[in-house]
Amino acid sequence: MVDVLDLQEILKSINKKKKHEVEQFKANLDNATKKINKNITTCVNMCNNVINKICSTVVDDFPNDMFLVTYAKTLNEISKNRPTEIILTFIKYIYTIRNYRENLLAGNESFFMEENYGNAKADQIFQFKKSWGIMKCDTKEFIKKAMKTLIGISEQFIKYNAEQEDINKMYKILLNE
Repeated sequence: MVDVLDLQEILKSINKKKKHEVEQFKANLDNATKKINKNITTCVNMCNNVINKICSTVVDDFPNDMFLVTYAKTLNEISKNRPTEIILTFIKYIYTIRNYRENLLAGNESFFMEENYGNAKADQIFQFKKSWGIMKCDTKEFIKKAMKTLIGISEQFIKYNAEQEDINKMYKILLNE
């Protein structure tokens, strides 16, 4: 028969082991959070780089179009001062709309020319549309590829944010114990 003192020692041992496991789990969550945040930041930076490259490519083709020059400068400033704004805007007004996403992935040129986007943000994103008809073929192809890249970056950004939400739920569970 086990006496009360032995049971107390066994419970202390179990609690000590549980505490160590909880601390290890928290450390694993902390490491995962750091990796995910790094990946999210990478997505934001990649998106901003692609957008700025689109702008500089279009401005190179139309250096006298002050509207496009100003637009490019504005986006560059936004990417510096509010880094997540561009990717969040792209996701909200372009990526989440299936028709837009599918046409961008297909490289559908008539989509660029004929689509009436119906919202000011989408219209802003596609400012280069006004010059599409006279744009160099290389520039058009670059923009089509860049749009596909932005969709891929958006998918990764969404995935990493969902993973971070899952980790945040685990933190809440851990802290409530």
